Order: sequence, then C-alpha cells, then structure tokens
Amino acid sequence: MQVLRNANISMARMVMVNYTDEVNADIVLTIREISGVEIIVMVEDLRHSRFLSYAGASRVLSPKTMLGTFVAQISTPSCGECVFPGAVQLFGTLSLAEVPVFPGSPLAGRAISDPLLVQTGASVVGIWKRGEFTPRPSWDDILSSGTVILAVGDSEQLMRLRLLGAGDDKSRRFLVIGYGDVGQRLVRVLCEHGIIPVVVDRRDLTTDRFEHVMGDGYSEDVLIRAGIKDASCIMIMLNNDHDAIYATLVARNLNPDAFIIARANHLLSTEKLYRAGANYVASVPLVASKMLFTMVIPASEDLTILYEGLELRRYEVRRRSAMAHRTLKDLALIERFGCTAVAIDRTGDAILALSGETEILPGDVLALLGPPGSMDRFSRVFGDGG
Repeated sequence: MQVLRNANISMARMVMVNYTDEVNADIVLTIREISGVEIIVMVEDLRHSRFLSYAGASRVLSPKTMLGTFVAQISTPSCGECVFPGAVQLFGTLSLAEVPVFPGSPLAGRAISDPLLVQTGASVVGIWKRGEFTPRPSWDDILSSGTVILAVGDSEQLMRLRLLGAGDDKSRRFLVIGYGDVGQRLVRVLCEHGIIPVVVDRRDLTTDRFEHVMGDGYSEDVLIRAGIKDASCIMIMLNNDHDAIYATLVARNLNPDAFIIARANHLLSTEKLYRAGANYVASVPLVASKMLFTMVIPASEDLTILYEGLELRRYEVRRRSAMAHRTLKDLALIERFGCTAVAIDRTGDAILALSGETEILPGDVLALLGPPGSMDRFSRVFGDGG
C-alpha cells in the first residue's frame, strides 16, 4: 500500500492493472482501500471478470475476446459491413485500414495500377507479405493471394476494396484450430454471420452449431480429417505459441495456398509465425496495448501506434516550416528517413493521390507512416512541422 502512496496514486487519473488475475484482484482491493481512482483491469480468463468487478475494478477488459472479434472481422466482410478492424482515422472521413487478399480474390495477380483496384477510390500506401512491409509500392507491383494491403480511403472506398480482397467469402471454407477464449469468440462471431467453420480442438465439444474434429491442432492426421486441404482460410488460435508455430508449419505444408491467420501470445513469436507460413499474425499483447493506448491518449494526439515497429504521425506544416513549398520528391521521405506520406489534409480537403510532384503548403497536415526511428529522424530535421 505504501508503494501506491509513494507513486502518488491520489494524483492519478487512471490506474491500469495487468498481472495474473489473482494478483490483479489483490492489487485492486489494495487500491480501493486508499483511492476511488478509475481502475482498468486486463483479464486473462473471462470467467474471472465478475470477481475483479466485485473487487472494485471500474472496467474489466479482455484482449482475448477483442482478438477473437478482430480475427473474425478481418477474415470476412460478412462479419461487419463497413467495419474495418484495427483501422485508424486520419482526418475527416478518411481511415487507414488493412485489406487481406484471400484465395480466389479478383485482385490476385493484378498490378496496383489495375483499373479494378484504382476504381475503388482507395489509395494503396503499403503492402504486407508474410510480415515484410513495403511502403508506397510501385504501380507495377503485383498483388498475390496472401498479401495484406494497407490502404487509405473513406468507408465506401475501403469497403469496395475489401469486398474485392475477400472474393466470394460465403463459398470459402473456414478452419479454426483451437477453441479457447479467443477461438470461442471467433467462432461465435462467424456463426452469427452465417459462416459455419470446422473447429479442431482436443476436447470433445458437444454442439450442433459447427462441425468439430477432436484432436491436437498440430497433428497432420487430425488436420487432414478436418479438411485442411480444402480450407481457404485457416485460423490458428492455440493458447501456446510453440504449438501455434508448429501448427502453422504443418498447415502451410498441407495447404500451400490457404490464407493463414495465427494468434501470438508473445510479440517475440510474431516473426517466427510469419516464417512458419502465416499470412497474418494477430498479437494478443498488441491488441491489449492498442486498447490501453486509446484510453490514455486522446484521439486528437498526433501519434498512433499501428503495429509493433510501425507508427502513424501527423505533422502540421506551419508558415515557416522547412517543409513548406517543397515537393514530396524534395523531402525524399523513404530515401532519407525510411517513412512515407499516406495523405494530406489541406484546409479540410483530403489529398490521397500523392506523387513526387505533390507540393507541401503551409497549413497542410501531413500524415506519415514508418518505424519509430524513421519518425524520430524526420522530427529532428523538420521539428514538429513549425
């Protein structure tokens, strides 16, 4: 208790608690003895939520539940029309969102300059391929199945692009490996939107809501019985990262063409999952950090954490800024700093069609995307825009 007093808890606007559920309960009870401050608790096991509320938590959040919903929404537009999981608002109606290219998508095999993609109105600002990010890809770059597009647009533009990326999602076969907290939420959301997956879990699940194959999610025989070779989307939601990595290796070997989404409990596992064959890794710690970040940092702040090692920052160009009246080519963002411009807000009008000849004017708000180090280098040269 003295530690909390030494930390000036009486001056705190909010306290976030994120240990094991048992330790969290102890901490919350201790805080409530000396303060009425808002307490946000991250819960590991959903069954413990009510006990943490009884202890005095103001809000109990479950990153695992959020992750299950996130994976369902990103895997198919049917699970939330005009809902873009993980999207970040830029300015006005514009957002930055991820759009996966699934097997059977009409976008696969087409260049970024293809009219089918251009006519959506969304602007491609980057692409992910097995965890490797390419900012501002060339117009000649070819999209392939398994690519994840990072695009900017309003909800209608992004939805048109998302529908193309998904193809006919109702005809796709979904396989969910693991039925813990994350898997249960994922399956529930899919079923609610008319998508009935096959679920692999070592427990004997008594249900008629979906097809269940009992066994280990990393067993070749079990996965073959579950129809993995015909699956177009494989979601590996195992609770142990070692099991998830091995299951990803097995799944990719059995089905080279499927879109594989894997869950990571630890950020250090993310790269291994990509190397094992995942097209998209959904990280529990990253979901938790985003949830907390949005609570602590007001929406008006200029910094947004997108992913591990990737940030979005907004810079207001003041009259005497060294950026003013220079083109993007002059700034050489990628060459000098390793970041890229994704959009410009000019007196309320959003500019998406950026090129090397785009001139930066006083009053513009420039949205930049890149690793934290790149952003820091840019800030050292151009300050805060002023």
